[in-house]
Amino acid sequence: ALAAITPAMLAAVIFLLRLEHGLLRAVMFMAGRLVTYAGWSIVLFIFTDRVFDLSAGSHSDFILLLKVILGLILVAMAIKVSLGGDDPEALPAKIVDVFNDMSFPKLFGLGVLVSLFQGRHVLLLFVGVTQIIVAELSISTTILATLILIIMINASQLTIIGLNLALSDRVNASFRSIDTWLTQNNRRIAAGLSLIGIYLLWDGISGLGIFG
Repeated sequence: ALAAITPAMLAAVIFLLRLEHGLLRAVMFMAGRLVTYAGWSIVLFIFTDRVFDLSAGSHSDFILLLKVILGLILVAMAIKVSLGGDDPEALPAKIVDVFNDMSFPKLFGLGVLVSLFQGRHVLLLFVGVTQIIVAELSISTTILATLILIIMINASQLTIIGLNLALSDRVNASFRSIDTWLTQNNRRIAAGLSLIGIYLLWDGISGLGIFG
């Protein structure tokens, strides 16, 4: 399910892996993303904790509202892609074209930059952070749960890198097949997005009791 939310980043990692020194390039790009998500988590923990302190309503209602918002974003995203539009969180073609010329620090910086402005990913992280806060875990368990959440959001890209590390050249043909499949099956991916979005909408709306 999470892979359907991140098809553009999965395609970017596959493209990087096919370049010279591709594994290191992909690792630097993903390191930038993971560091940024860790930073986002700290910001969201502080913000959410402050909101909960000021809020007189139910914490669960806040989480349900976030699910409704995320669901709406995913459904809107699915409709746009199914109608032939581009994913707004995909990397611009002019950046992809110069991947091979980018230094490792620049790829790290690119990973940071794109992760700062990926709304649906940050909102998904927001939902997870609020649920961790509501669970009132110990500090060590909270840190562990947050790390697991970040890994889950980036699971598809990290899995591809892990396969490349384990199998090396034997998976290059498979990467080309995956890249081709992603390109040719935008509408199926959009259907996955819509199903996730509809589920989140239903869960949020029914929990809030908007229609009764």
